Amino acid sequence: LFNGHGIGHLTNIKYDSEKKSFVAKAIINPQFNEMITDGAQFWVEKTAISFSKIENIGNIIGGNYIAFLPDDNFINKPQSSRFLVHDSQQPIMPPITIKLQADNATGLTTGAPVNYQGIQIGKIDQIDFSDNGQHIDVLINIENKYQYLINENSHFYLLSGINIDATISRINIQTAPIQNLVSGGISLYNTTPVSKTNVATYNKNKVFHLYP
Repeated sequence: LFNGHGIGHLTNIKYDSEKKSFVAKAIINPQFNEMITDGAQFWVEKTAISFSKIENIGNIIGGNYIAFLPDDNFINKPQSSRFLVHDSQQPIMPPITIKLQADNATGLTTGAPVNYQGIQIGKIDQIDFSDNGQHIDVLINIENKYQYLINENSHFYLLSGINIDATISRINIQTAPIQNLVSGGISLYNTTPVSKTNVATYNKNKVFHLYP
């Protein structure tokens, strides 16, 4: 499938005992042939279920399928007939890694989301003691397309599960998504405007403080 539309079908699947892998042959609809070039991606699309959403729910009924994504510059590339099918979609560009430092690891979990204005832009990759053992080092991966959001004025906060705003006349209780309540997460806040046309403007060796 490409963008939810079928572009071909598998004709044969066999096991290669020497390579210890499966080899599949596929027929691609002619109108998509020009997209089958070096740099194109093929991966197995599977159903993903989390506390916040269900992805590819159609797979529960129809089974897994092979997804396809052409290279951005496929028009200028030669066609190819052999591809490695990955277990999941590979990132177009590697994420950027940012180091945060916290007083403790309470509420932090590897794999938990990093959000900006309610949109997930990355996730927590590693949590460990700092070299001197006085703090907690938290490594987060930010998707490459969101790197423009990071600058010297970026601040990171632990996502609060419940926020209570009480006045004499009313009590307003706001809760974070259940995924954040269960696994924790981090929120990014910028004190200066950001633009997609900007590149990441911060010291790559900078350690950001993670506020509670």
